[in-house]
Amino acid sequence: MLAGRHPKLGEWIYLARGVGHVPSEMPLTEATAPLGHTTSGTIGFRNPFDQPLTLDLALEQVMHAIDDPSPPFELLARRTTAIVVPPSTTVQFPFSFVARDMGEAHATLVLHGDYKGRQLTWRFPIVGEAISRPLSKPSHSHVAARQPLVKELNL
Repeated sequence: MLAGRHPKLGEWIYLARGVGHVPSEMPLTEATAPLGHTTSGTIGFRNPFDQPLTLDLALEQVMHAIDDPSPPFELLARRTTAIVVPPSTTVQFPFSFVARDMGEAHATLVLHGDYKGRQLTWRFPIVGEAISRPLSKPSHSHVAARQPLVKELNL
């Protein structure tokens, strides 16, 4: 309840009540790793409420490679259910990414929670990209002028 006073209008008392917006899609998190290697990253979540929030985690991802059954992303959190986040506190949720090919991999970290009987879901998109490492040693080529050169390079 808010109150205000004005010399000519007298005392004004305001009683305000409202409901916030449901969570929308959160900012994108990017992960990069050299081809064939694994890296890790974290996604931070801040409890916006004035009371503890209990969360369940899930990692959604689409598998494209039929010959490789293991997903490129993995949650590294010890627990994925009934995680209690104190009021106004930030927690980090770790994940790993392995770059199996030179394409992009997509996943979404989904947090499900309940606040005063209302089901809430936060969605954190993740994009993983492979990066190429420079060659360990430069490749030198020498040939006489106007002579063809054929050389196979393994990259």
